[in-house]
Amino acid sequence: MFQIKRMKMGFLFLLFMSSPAFAMSEAQTKEFDRIANLSMPQLTEGAAKALDKKYSNEDWAKYSFPQFVYTSDSTEMGYRIAVKEPGLLSKITCYCFCDRMGHQNLLYCFLKEGKTGGAFEPHGST
Repeated sequence: MFQIKRMKMGFLFLLFMSSPAFAMSEAQTKEFDRIANLSMPQLTEGAAKALDKKYSNEDWAKYSFPQFVYTSDSTEMGYRIAVKEPGLLSKITCYCFCDRMGHQNLLYCFLKEGKTGGAFEPHGST
């Protein structure tokens, strides 16, 4: 289960930091490789810094995240990315077999039915 969470967090951070992530220059490829080799604490710290930089005035309390979002710092960063960058997550296929649950992409792991402004999906916290 930890490996799946690490994969999800890694995907989120990689895409968040290197958008557009699917057509990368040599420098972007080098950065992608660097990020891919980070530990979970390093990924979490990097995501937190990137979110703070991009959304420095964000009032995260306004999202009223449910308690499962606070399972770990990495989980919380994943949900923060989901509410601020849903377009990125909607482009990524999730590989943890959640398609059996009706998930069409990674955004569904964080937001019910992959929709912003609605309920949060607890699957992203597992």
